Amino acid sequence: MGAVLIVIPAAGASSRMGGRDKLLEEIDGTPILARQTARALATGAPVFVALSHDRPDRADALTRLASPALTLTAIDGREGMAAALRAGARQAETQGPAG
Repeated sequence: MGAVLIVIPAAGASSRMGGRDKLLEEIDGTPILARQTARALATGAPVFVALSHDRPDRADALTRLASPALTLTAIDGREGMAAALRAGARQAETQGPAG
């Protein structure tokens, strides 16, 4: 069985949120993006988060989660979710199969 890579597409514009950033909305005092990324890291699998270069607050929300299993990359969020999935696929290729 191959390795598992968790890809979190987090480059969207949150356009339906009326100006608020849904990934920075808090649950129990923690931004949703940080909460879900921490849950993904808890699986033990490597986690890849695709962020938009024009939303630095999202990267800032993940700073306390520093982990060798966490990779952040900036993409052009205007390209849509497909850009995040392509970046995740490239990351999976560089990791190679589980050994």
